[in-house]
Amino acid sequence: MARLRLLVFFALTALANAAMAQEAPPEDNSEEARGFFLAGRAAYDAGRFEEALERFETSYELSGRPELLYNIGLAADRARRDARALEAYEGYLEAVPDTENRASVEGRIRSIRMALNRDRVLREQASAANADAAASAQHEEADEGGVASKWWFWTIVGVVAVGAAVTVAVVATSGGTQDPNPGDFGVVLEGLGAR
Repeated sequence: MARLRLLVFFALTALANAAMAQEAPPEDNSEEARGFFLAGRAAYDAGRFEEALERFETSYELSGRPELLYNIGLAADRARRDARALEAYEGYLEAVPDTENRASVEGRIRSIRMALNRDRVLREQASAANADAAASAQHEEADEGGVASKWWFWTIVGVVAVGAAVTVAVVATSGGTQDPNPGDFGVVLEGLGAR
């Protein structure tokens, strides 16, 4: 029974150590790297993901521990720095291929790739829409180049044409033989019976 307890204890210790590999500070002799790791973990726990990312990256540069790539990926992921998170997660899986959290890291990699592709498509669509809008604006500006393309110009032309046609019709029908009374101001009133 004691052997079984000892075996279970060692198995649990090994599992706990493997699970905590990403959370344990760097085990090299660099106190500076350890300090950056601890500062990064504190920043991450406080929700300051950009700061955590910077601290984890500095710790990784100083120590070279591949487990820190996972921490870098986590912080970049939470900071919505998708390209950096993807790079860190992929580097982590390359450096530590038999990690126990491989499936979850691969899941995050797939999600980030989908998000990056979606963002790329949206940027391309927005760029195409902007190009279409610019071309349309240029076309409208070209159409608006002359006075003849303005609505008000054609309204004035129409009013003048109608006025001229009415004047010609009035002159043609009156024959010009009737002299208006000076008090009529030149208006002939017919059919009203009085002048």
